[in-house]
Amino acid sequence: MLSQSYYIHNQAMHKTLVSIVRPLQWRMAKELLLLCLLLLLLHPPPCESASTSKPELVQKLSKAHFEFSLDLYRQLTLLEGGGVGNLVCSPYSAHSLLSQLFLGTSSSSDSSRQLRRALHFGAVSYVDAHTAFGEVSRSFADDRYYERKVRPANGLFAQQGTPVSAHYARALRQFYRSRLGTLDFRNADPAQTLGVVNDWVKDATEGDIPRMLQRPPAPDSKLLVVNALSVDTRWLNPFDPAKTFDEGLFFLPNGER
Repeated sequence: MLSQSYYIHNQAMHKTLVSIVRPLQWRMAKELLLLCLLLLLLHPPPCESASTSKPELVQKLSKAHFEFSLDLYRQLTLLEGGGVGNLVCSPYSAHSLLSQLFLGTSSSSDSSRQLRRALHFGAVSYVDAHTAFGEVSRSFADDRYYERKVRPANGLFAQQGTPVSAHYARALRQFYRSRLGTLDFRNADPAQTLGVVNDWVKDATEGDIPRMLQRPPAPDSKLLVVNALSVDTRWLNPFDPAKTFDEGLFFLPNGER
């Protein structure tokens, strides 16, 4: 009897117990039932699918970020008829900020679908996307990894009085290390609003970016999303100074040196 109880599965427990218990007295039936439940607790059935590991999640995020970066660069080069000249941008900053907005959307909304498409999250679930960003954010906080410093700072400033979910605010801190504050865009002195944002950026970047905004946000603003990226690090594969000289050869697209 005891050996049979080891092989009772969740789906067939009731049917199997009935066939075994009927010949027994009630006291023995209760003891057998307790034993079966105990064995199921001690030896639960194996999960059908293992959860995705964190490195795999980050790899999925990396692929989505790469596709997004190509899209962003392609659009920026089209500005002013393609005559933008040299271009320096941070696709990570844009991808991160849009993902934070995606965090606050419902799955059935148009905003969620549009952001998912723009962020290339078609193969990445809602939970996996933000979990992966959390892993990346933690790696940025470790100066040993980058030898010096790569410090992104995220800030969201909502119009004062606008209801914001406490769950959303907590998730922003957990996955993106973001600050969520309020400003009175409508009634406050524009110079004061400008000063609050620029002071936050200066503090977040340890003085590397003393002033980000040149003019205050519009009075009818509902949400201001800010990212500042402070970088002081080294090349992964640095140039050899012995093989580098001042008058290097560089070529323009037309072949001119």
